Amino acid sequence: ADMEAFKTQYADPLFRLPMTFAEIFPVGVLVSLISAGLLRNSGFLPARRG
Repeated sequence: ADMEAFKTQYADPLFRLPMTFAEIFPVGVLVSLISAGLLRNSGFLPARRG
């Protein structure tokens, strides 16, 4: 019964847009923070000369 209600809600773009954003946004923030933290360390990815 819950799946049917969700299916009808998910057909509505005004419901789907924030739901999709809420699924993807935390992962994007986490990846951004991890990469920013790693790239602050100058020894993590040293510049190559050549």
